[in-house]
Amino acid sequence: MLPTVADVVAMPAVVMGDPIVLAGQNGLSSPVRWVHVAPSSGSNRLLLGGELLLATGVGWPSEDHELDRYVNELADVGAAGLVLELGIRFDSVPPALLRSCERRDFPLVALRREVRFVSITEAVHWVIIDSQLGALRERDQLHAIFAELSRRGCSTSFVLDQVAQILDRPVVLEDLNHRAVAWSILGREAGNVLQNWSAESRRASELSVPQPEPYAQTTSWADRGWLRTPVEACGQRWGTLVALHCEPPPSSAEVVLERAALTLSINKLAKPNDDEWADLAHRTILTETMSKSYRDVASLRSMYEAVGFRTRGREFVAISRRSDSDDLENVFGRVRAAAPVENVDVICGVGTEHSTSVFVMSVERGFADRDDMLVSLLRTASENSHSAIAVGPTAQTFPELVGVVDESLALLRSAPTAHDPGMTVHRLRSSELSMLMYGRRGEPTMQTFVERSLGPLLKWDAEHQGDLMEVIRAFTAHPGNRKRAAEACHLSRSVFYQRLDHISRLLEVDLTDGRTVATLHVAMLAHSQL
Repeated sequence: MLPTVADVVAMPAVVMGDPIVLAGQNGLSSPVRWVHVAPSSGSNRLLLGGELLLATGVGWPSEDHELDRYVNELADVGAAGLVLELGIRFDSVPPALLRSCERRDFPLVALRREVRFVSITEAVHWVIIDSQLGALRERDQLHAIFAELSRRGCSTSFVLDQVAQILDRPVVLEDLNHRAVAWSILGREAGNVLQNWSAESRRASELSVPQPEPYAQTTSWADRGWLRTPVEACGQRWGTLVALHCEPPPSSAEVVLERAALTLSINKLAKPNDDEWADLAHRTILTETMSKSYRDVASLRSMYEAVGFRTRGREFVAISRRSDSDDLENVFGRVRAAAPVENVDVICGVGTEHSTSVFVMSVERGFADRDDMLVSLLRTASENSHSAIAVGPTAQTFPELVGVVDESLALLRSAPTAHDPGMTVHRLRSSELSMLMYGRRGEPTMQTFVERSLGPLLKWDAEHQGDLMEVIRAFTAHPGNRKRAAEACHLSRSVFYQRLDHISRLLEVDLTDGRTVATLHVAMLAHSQL
């Protein structure tokens, strides 16, 4: 940071001259780029702007209009101010000079004691040069930080966190459609930061103006304090990095943004087929939805809308998926590729438990297919794995969305584990009993019920490596069709009947009695939840 005129006046080398500020109070905050000794009134043609002039008045004209012209020329060229030492040419400041400085609000400082100008220039130039060296050291440090991030291939989220910490400002990464991709907001409320993001970002792209060279690539929307830097390389642009609350911009803000944007661009070039940007916002939003990490519904809605998820006049469906294969990236890619149809928006991300994913759909009211399209897509993606999906109820309004996500996850937790390749679909209307058992799985009475109903079978299977639990599971799942139950166990009907007879003897029950079958069915559901 360059010293200001006020900083220079307060320096010991200047204080020794007993300075007094006579004019230009508003200009005392002007930065001093250099200190220049002005031996004559004609030296203004040598100035570039930002210089603080030291003068004794020797060689100055005596006429009032010449002094007035001298001040005007200094102010027009952008000089920072004028320091006049009294006692050599003038015993007091010429009234014409004072009037001109007051009229132009140009800083005028009188030194009432003699000082060595070389002491002033040495002191001020040391501060200026040290400031410039500090800026160079800071830029070298920033270069080293982001070069290391590029070499390591750090995640986009980590890069944004570093930018936010360095600037102490929230930062948002958006795609070319002005949809928020990722953000680091330093503990602020995400909904406030992202409110009306797409509309505000489009306004920013129209109203922003380039920063001064050499950082003209970064543009500034001063009305909102936004700095925007494109993320691009090799003629390809992927999005924009935006820093908020930057009016005035913090030191080296443009350097930080452009280094970070370059790091993000290198990462994109190194992983051309990676879909990290598409995942980031979706996963963040669903994580905050499931963990209830938002201030209110309006804040949550702002986050959903910031990523292009329509929430007005829509219905919402939540679907949860559990799979034994590590195919989330493939499934997410298929869903994103197929979902952007006219009537449907889909957000997909990782669930709260291992191997669980969550899909939230926004559809037009009365849209006929609703979840069937997504279920079909997930079925195709699950052909070679054991997977289960749970379709939650339909939310008629956005405030109900969180509830249907919770119900979908609860339904998935209560669903029995799939044993055959492919996908099993669980819907709320046919799984109420399973959810009831899941909700009471920790109660001692439920555990006692399971042990009393199935204990002999569990003991037999453990001691003989038997399959009686599989047989009774198939039998209760298909109570009126023993042929289908036998096929589900991969047993012949004769062997299946033998197993049933054995089960009947172990449990001392009649398997033709409806209440007995119902009790065993409930016990099997409860056991699957333990």
